[in-house]
Amino acid sequence: MLVPLVAILLGGVVFVNVQRLNLTTQTGRTVDMYNQTQADILKLRAALAEKDGQVVDQASKRLGMVLAPGSGLTYVSVPKEARIAPGQAPRTR
Repeated sequence: MLVPLVAILLGGVVFVNVQRLNLTTQTGRTVDMYNQTQADILKLRAALAEKDGQVVDQASKRLGMVLAPGSGLTYVSVPKEARIAPGQAPRTR
C-alpha cells in the first residue's frame, strides 16, 4: 500500500519538474525573441536615420538649406525662385 503512494508522489514530483523545465525553456525563447526584436528595431532606426540624413543632404543641395551653427536646431532658407504662391502647385524638379 505504501509503495504505490510513494510512486504516485514521485511521479507528481517528476511531472512538476518537467513542466517547470518546459516553462523555463519557453521563457528563454521569449527572451531571445525579445532581444532579437530589439536588435532589429535598432537596425531599422539606424537605417531610418541614414535615410533621413540622405534626404536632408539632397534637400539642402537642391533648395539651398543650411544648418544652424552649433545649436542642434535646423532652419530653412528657401530661395526666392523656389517659393510658390498660394494655390500654385509645387515644382517637382
